[in-house]
Amino acid sequence: MKDLLQYVSMSIHTPTLRLIFVYNASTNILSLAKDAMNELVLNKSVCSLCSLTYAGGLTKTRPWKDFIQNLAIPSIFLYKNNFAKKFPNQTVEGFPIIFLEKDGVLDVLLNAHEIDEMESLNELEQAITKALK
Repeated sequence: MKDLLQYVSMSIHTPTLRLIFVYNASTNILSLAKDAMNELVLNKSVCSLCSLTYAGGLTKTRPWKDFIQNLAIPSIFLYKNNFAKKFPNQTVEGFPIIFLEKDGVLDVLLNAHEIDEMESLNELEQAITKALK
């Protein structure tokens, strides 16, 4: 009986899930300066995910922080150059992008085109919630 219980407990696998948000921005100084100039001078962000989730391009909005904290799945946020280092074999058609990582395998949850078309944080939150069902 003990052997059977050990076998059953070893064969039950709970997948490890994580959301990975990748911004259309890089951490190098030239990219950050260019992005800041676009935000300040043109009042336009080159990253639609940033525009939807950041207040004035500086800090995440409270509603976005609350949404992320209330998700049942842990989340990480990466700039595209950090993503490329962390996942060098992952091909990406465009940024920003949101992945669902399941046991180390990345599946696109929302692609760049879908995110770029969104006009509000509420729309983004609804799309994430729907895609996770």
